[in-house]
Amino acid sequence: MENLLLKYMEESFHKNEYRPGSSYPPVVTLSREYGCPSKLIGQLLIDTINRKITRHNAPKWRFINKEILEDAARELKMPEVNFNAMLGAEERGIVLDIMTFSSTYGGSAHIRKTFQKTVRSFAMQGYVVIGGRGGVAITRELPNSLHIRLQAPIAWRIREVAARHGITETEAAKMAHTIDAKRTKLIENLHGSKFSYSLFDLIYNCQTLSREEIVASVIQVMSARNMI
Repeated sequence: MENLLLKYMEESFHKNEYRPGSSYPPVVTLSREYGCPSKLIGQLLIDTINRKITRHNAPKWRFINKEILEDAARELKMPEVNFNAMLGAEERGIVLDIMTFSSTYGGSAHIRKTFQKTVRSFAMQGYVVIGGRGGVAITRELPNSLHIRLQAPIAWRIREVAARHGITETEAAKMAHTIDAKRTKLIENLHGSKFSYSLFDLIYNCQTLSREEIVASVIQVMSARNMI
């Protein structure tokens, strides 16, 4: 039996497909190297945007993160045990490798398509900051979008991870290298090409810039683009 929600999302994409001259809701993606505070920056960004909104009935911005995985898991009808394990792994900073479940949940192409549709469904609603999840690879071509990359020197990130999780710097270094590789692979799988920094519009160094400075800079660019 055809999945009605998946059908609805597919129809909504065609209905709202961008055409030259048409308006398109704004969307921001936030990608990071492991150890950079994307959740804190993403939340601060939408809080700042929402405080600045002065237009009557202007939509409130949302920060979308774990919701993407939750919706994709529901669409794929993953058993509860796998769903919970997936979310637990994400809390430890391990990115979902969508190919891992290919033999059980309809093949890698079906998983990739469902994951892409889920991310795009959030993007089509607009007024969202999408944290990670390969969002840049899926929404890069959308008009009225802005794509941000957070990075920092590996030594700084190792110290941050070790302090945050109460582990040794050796363990933190292993986690950083492993998770960075998984995130790069996810973007490559979804985009269909080798990872490139040219995917991003703005790149920030989290060691030398405060969260407030990063958010202030993003706000300035969004204002210049009439996204807010």
